[in-house]
Amino acid sequence: MKQTSLLLLLSIFLASCANVATSAPAAPDSSTLDSTPTPQSTETQTVVPTATEMPDPNMPLGEMGKDAEGKYVKMENGDIARKVEYKNSAGEILYEGWAVEKTQKGGITLLGTGGPYRAVPVKLMIASNVSGGEVFASLTSPDNPDSGFDSLNSVVGTALRARKNISNSDLVGLNDYIDKLRKGELSLPFITSFGKSVEGFLGPDTGFITIVVPYDSLDPATVNGVTEWLDAYPESRSSFRSTVLGVDKDGNIVGLIASKKPLNELPDNITRMLLLYHAANIINDEDQTHQEWSNNLSIYILYADAKGDKKVPDIIITRNP
Repeated sequence: MKQTSLLLLLSIFLASCANVATSAPAAPDSSTLDSTPTPQSTETQTVVPTATEMPDPNMPLGEMGKDAEGKYVKMENGDIARKVEYKNSAGEILYEGWAVEKTQKGGITLLGTGGPYRAVPVKLMIASNVSGGEVFASLTSPDNPDSGFDSLNSVVGTALRARKNISNSDLVGLNDYIDKLRKGELSLPFITSFGKSVEGFLGPDTGFITIVVPYDSLDPATVNGVTEWLDAYPESRSSFRSTVLGVDKDGNIVGLIASKKPLNELPDNITRMLLLYHAANIINDEDQTHQEWSNNLSIYILYADAKGDKKVPDIIITRNP
């Protein structure tokens, strides 16, 4: 009977995959499946072998299963949660824990590189134990993202070229910039919140991964590399905490963010901020040992919404009833 329940759950999961963004999960920690995940400094991290080759004795039948790739999944508040794990190129774990991806499959791309090419995806993961996370059905972009003056594409491209010291008159530099973006080889050096110099690589499949975690799990008094700050909107001035962990083995830049307010109480502009925060700040400033609200971030949020002649936001937020 338990096997039948598990097969039924997997059938429902597979049927829903077309509408759910996926990430590359790993096996659950056999000790505390539902514990609060915390950021880990790569300077003190010990490599932990995965447990995908043997069944997890703590896996409750009827509640968890594996997806088509053999990765562990479970249903939480109507969402499919996955055990995600991000490692750097040395095999050190940057982050692991149960999370639900809210952005569309492949993420929301911030740049067009000419013709059909899109690059620099941003992905938003919400840890399973974050209050109010279930309110978001999805964050998506239009089928044909705007690339005009009022677009998010435009402001990100301008900021990234400035970071790379490429002027609009530098045709050789522009061609090299576009070529590297298309190949996933555009380097973006920065200093993590732990003070380590690293290099991300931006392209069609690599960009920024942000995980929303519980506010208490990023307490600056007990967790290294965490900054506490307020948003810039006078009507809210809400408290947030964040940290940049590093670069995963594929070249994605991985960071955490936490909201003191439950996520269901955040307006759309602040919800877009959660997705754009690390991209805006790292493109704006190489040093992320101390984080804050940047002017770049305010501009990104403004242009991600409907603006000017653009009637549809570049980041569309769909909430559950």
